[in-house]
Amino acid sequence: NAPANAPANAPANAPANAPPNDSAVVAAPPATAAREAVPPVEVPAPPPVADANPPTLAPSDDAVGRQMAAALARLADDGDGDPAAEAWAAQTLREAAIEGLAEAQYALAVLYQRGRGVSQDPVRALLWYHSAAEQGHAPAQYNLGVFHLEARGVPRNYAEARRWFTRAADQRLWQAEFNLGVLRERGVLGAPDLTAAEAHYRQAAALGGAPARARLAAMAAGETTAPAFLSTLDLGWATRD
Repeated sequence: NAPANAPANAPANAPANAPPNDSAVVAAPPATAAREAVPPVEVPAPPPVADANPPTLAPSDDAVGRQMAAALARLADDGDGDPAAEAWAAQTLREAAIEGLAEAQYALAVLYQRGRGVSQDPVRALLWYHSAAEQGHAPAQYNLGVFHLEARGVPRNYAEARRWFTRAADQRLWQAEFNLGVLRERGVLGAPDLTAAEAHYRQAAALGGAPARARLAAMAAGETTAPAFLSTLDLGWATRD
C-alpha cells in the first residue's frame, strides 16, 4: 500500500524506510538486523582526458550485484542511445543503490548528472555521490569535489572540494592529485604555492595523468598561467562533461 504521492520511478520492492526521491544517503543493512533509517545528507550552505583507468567489477554471487553489473553493461553497450534501455538501467541501479552498493550509487549519480534514464537532477546526483563517497568510492569522492568546486547542486565551497579531492588522491586517483595541484597553483585557499602544486602534479603524472605531465613541462618552460581544473568522471571513470 504505497502512499499516493510515491514517485512513479521508485522501485516496487523498496523497503518501507527507503529514502523518498533518492534524497538520502542509504547504507546496506546488516544481514541479520532490521533496516535502520539513515539520516539525510546535510548539504552545507556553502576538461576531458581519456586515459583514466576503468573499473573492474568483481564477480558477485548475489542477485543485486549481478543486476547492477547487467545494468552497467547495458549502459556501456548502448552509449547514449535507447531511452528504454537507459530507464531500465537507472531503475536497476536505483534498487542496487538503495541496497548500499557503492558502485551502483556512483553510477546512479552519473545518470542523474547526465540525465540518462532519469530526469537530470544535480541535487540527487550530489546526494548519491555523497553516499558512495562515504563508503570510500574514489571516483565518487572526486566527483563530489568537482560538484563543490563548480557549484553543482550546492553552493561553491573550495574547502569541501579540497577535502574530497584529498580523500580521492589518497586512493591514488590522479585526477584528484591534478586538481589539488591547480588549487595550490592558483592560491584558491591561500597564497599560491608552486612547490606544493608541482608535488601534486608529479604525483598525478606518476599515476598516469597526461595533463600533469604537460603542466610540469610547461612550468619548466616558464609558463605561469595555471591550467583549468579537470571535470567529473563518467561511468567508465573517464572524464567527460
